[in-house]
Amino acid sequence: MYAGLLIDSKIPITLEDGSRSTRLVSSPAYSPEHGPRTLGNVYEQSLIWQLFEDAVQAMKLLNKPEDEALIEELVQKQSRLAPIEVGG
Repeated sequence: MYAGLLIDSKIPITLEDGSRSTRLVSSPAYSPEHGPRTLGNVYEQSLIWQLFEDAVQAMKLLNKPEDEALIEELVQKQSRLAPIEVGG
């Protein structure tokens, strides 16, 4: 479900492997600080990151070959999530 809420922010990034990509952000998102509609508020971004992390770890523990493609997809999307930043 949460993977379907992610949109391409068009913000260029360099991934750990050196390849170029763009950031993913959750949308639409609700933020009491910024109004009823925002892109990628901190709560949703951190929730999605943790849900992806937990799902990947669980699938790795189960060690089922049919989960490999989903693991790869979630890890790839997780690496493109906007980082949590304070201030600015």
